[in-house]
Amino acid sequence: MSLDYWKLLARALEQAVARQSLSWTSTVNIFNPVISPFDSKGIPGISIYSYVERIHKHAGCSDSCFILAYTYIERAVNSPGFILSRQNIHRLLLAAMLLAIKFNDDVYANNKSYALIGGVELDEINILESSMLTLLQYQLFVDQEVYSKSLKKLNLQFRESEKEEKIRSGLKPLRTIASIESIPVSYTHLRAHETVLDLVCRLLLEKKKKKKK
Repeated sequence: MSLDYWKLLARALEQAVARQSLSWTSTVNIFNPVISPFDSKGIPGISIYSYVERIHKHAGCSDSCFILAYTYIERAVNSPGFILSRQNIHRLLLAAMLLAIKFNDDVYANNKSYALIGGVELDEINILESSMLTLLQYQLFVDQEVYSKSLKKLNLQFRESEKEEKIRSGLKPLRTIASIESIPVSYTHLRAHETVLDLVCRLLLEKKKKKKK
């Protein structure tokens, strides 16, 4: 089952901010609360995931816009002196999505509508759009190879984060059907109407019970 692109983007941004923001905001940001048009005076109350979900719900854009936005954000954070943080990720995302929608989709709303979706004033979203264009040096085109790499990277990050969450919650990754069927079994142990998979599960449970005794 394929994942929604906006969910891939949301998870990737959460991970990126978690990796970079703590050390930076604890030093530089204390003395320079606002250093770019993307920085807010404080950390927004809405989570990154909820913010991406809000844009997905109300912007009515194509799925590919979320991949383009991710690519734009990657380009932006590679600019000299730019550091991703919890204080700039929301506005950076909003600007990236605005440019992606305008560049990619045939039909889109005006900036006032996107300002309402993003929770900012019209003047501010205009500044964000201009600032993002400057960061990207007006290079909005993303070729098929780069697009595919971005999508592949997002999928990989999502799967890795899912594994990490299972480990943190104390759940062991489930065995795949292939790995279970690779366990040698004797078909003479099969009970009536019992499949090979049922047999393996039963034997594993019996083995576990014996160890407890």
